[in-house]
Amino acid sequence: MRSLLLYLLFLFILPYISLAQERKQKPSIEEIRDDITQILETVSEETDAAFNLDAFLEQLVDLYQKPMNLNRASYEDLTNLRLLSPEQADAVVRHREQFGNFISIYELQAVEYMDVDAITRMLPFVTVRSDIDDYQIQSIKQLLFEGDFELYLRYSQILEEQDGYVPLDSGETGTRYAGNPSRFYTRFRYNFPNKLSYGFTAEKDAGEEFFHDTQPRGYDFYSGHLFVRNASIFKSIAVGDFEAKFGQGLIMWSGFGFGKSPFVTNIKKSSEALKPYTSVDENNFLRGIGTTIEAGNFEITGFFSQDRKDANIELLVDTLEDDFISQATSLQESGLHRTESELEDKDAAKQLITGGHIKFQKRASHLALTATHTRLDFPLGANTSPYNQFQFSGDRLTNFGMDYALLIKNFYFFGEVALRNNWSVAMLYGFIASLDPKVDISVAYRYYQKDYFSFFANPFGESRNPFNEQGIYAGISLKPFKKIQLDTYIDYFKFPWLRYQVDAPSNGIDFLAQLTWKPTKKIELYGRYKNETKQENEPGNTSKLDVLADVNKQNIRFNARYKVSESITLENRFEYVIFNDGEKENGYLIFQDITYSALGFPLSVSARFALFDTKSYDSRVYAYEDDVLYSYSIPGFYNKGTRFYLVLSYKATRNIDLWLRFAQAYVSNQVTIGSGLDEIDGNVRNEIRGQVRFKF
Repeated sequence: MRSLLLYLLFLFILPYISLAQERKQKPSIEEIRDDITQILETVSEETDAAFNLDAFLEQLVDLYQKPMNLNRASYEDLTNLRLLSPEQADAVVRHREQFGNFISIYELQAVEYMDVDAITRMLPFVTVRSDIDDYQIQSIKQLLFEGDFELYLRYSQILEEQDGYVPLDSGETGTRYAGNPSRFYTRFRYNFPNKLSYGFTAEKDAGEEFFHDTQPRGYDFYSGHLFVRNASIFKSIAVGDFEAKFGQGLIMWSGFGFGKSPFVTNIKKSSEALKPYTSVDENNFLRGIGTTIEAGNFEITGFFSQDRKDANIELLVDTLEDDFISQATSLQESGLHRTESELEDKDAAKQLITGGHIKFQKRASHLALTATHTRLDFPLGANTSPYNQFQFSGDRLTNFGMDYALLIKNFYFFGEVALRNNWSVAMLYGFIASLDPKVDISVAYRYYQKDYFSFFANPFGESRNPFNEQGIYAGISLKPFKKIQLDTYIDYFKFPWLRYQVDAPSNGIDFLAQLTWKPTKKIELYGRYKNETKQENEPGNTSKLDVLADVNKQNIRFNARYKVSESITLENRFEYVIFNDGEKENGYLIFQDITYSALGFPLSVSARFALFDTKSYDSRVYAYEDDVLYSYSIPGFYNKGTRFYLVLSYKATRNIDLWLRFAQAYVSNQVTIGSGLDEIDGNVRNEIRGQVRFKF
């Protein structure tokens, strides 16, 4: 305990050592990515889901290397950055229309609603040029071959032997992984900014075979795309794998979508209708063709997708026809094909989706209609569990709806209403407002009926799927002083029907408050308090009545980040968690990060040492970890132990970059790590990852 107190004292005092070292500089891509990690950590706590954020990080890196020209950027371009509010993005466009092209980036200080923080966030990704067209095309050869080529090769593996790879003894029965523990990733991409992108991605997960038996084609997953932008009336043309994102995600939002986070006014979804797909999530994308046409203020998008999905198929007796029928009991989303049962489910069902979106847009305001139709070659069977009584079953689904956005002075209203072919409805309405340069607010109301469903929905809410949920959310961001910001939200939600392990209608409340202090441009400190209460089945209940009990989880965090010099950045965190489901338990996580990155020096280093002690998985704590480019991890820390990682990035030549990552987890109060076929007989797990990038 004494060492813990000394560490905390050091954590609080050390930032002030560098107070006198402030110097003006442009923020780095890593500093901007810190904002994203806060969102990811919070969403991980909410959904415990896996994310594929590499496409979004790719967009930021592209813009960091080739910044967006403010004299060409549209309202949609600025909002897609997700670094500006709708009012700020609209103000930038209005300023340009009123006063002509920007002469300098510092002219942003004269734009209405823009503040120092917003400008600082934008600086790495925008520039000012007077070119009529940022990238003028002289020939087809220039378009096809004079952009940027990148090839990534990645390898990773857990070094300890897991149960899934231990050979069975003679006469012993059981399940084992078909392949070896190595994970391979290859990606090739060509990009001519704002005009053309093409490439492919391939991945083999740990446990899958490689060029052998069950995987004779090599990699388990292949993805490819061809994406054209701004070709005459065609705003975009997508061939191969792509994402489609419309409205607020009630009908179609493939790919990652932000939810509740410390950025409390960032609740409205905004994206291009179509985007190329470059991630390795094997389910959440479309495969086929799509296009968006611009005609004046109208934007018309249409797409067709046909792909095979993992599904569990079973034979049932048709008593009326005295025959057997096949149906899919569920669609699998893990993307893993390591065992016999997983391989049986691979590509078992065919999914065909067609859809369209027509939008009338006048700068920040728009009105749009969306419709999609989905067909499966095997009907999706109804789950007989009571909580699944209203879930979708069948082989055909139609969704249609309307979404809007309206900017009136400093109030930005948005919403979407969607229906499926049984006339069940999902609705989301909200607004964001700047009441004062120091006060921003956001409000959202959602009503998702218990029998609504869409295959690619991903709206704002407590859960990812828009069914069986109602709620109202309110957030406020205050800047009472120049260097202090308070962000807080409260979200009340209820579930009118049953849920998994919740055998009665239930409700909950989620509250977050974060106080951020930036005494200098080199120091940022924030404290956060999060409190969420949900209802679940009462543990140990033996009565015939469905009795619910409140389950409460509180997180208290202090985080400090500071630049000791131009090349060295330190970050440390202390997080304390209290979990109570009738029996109270608590725990903590402490970590220290150090990052070295010097301008002109080829080697960058990032390292972390963490201590954690929580009673069980219920009181786990999430923390983002640095990784090789376009890869990331957000582990949940539980039990008692330490974790360490080291990431080296080396620029070997102008065209070759190397990354190497080593991570070690040690759990002192357990004799094994992991579970099932991933279990390690021991309390240490080591993982290595290497990546090389070729640019030409």
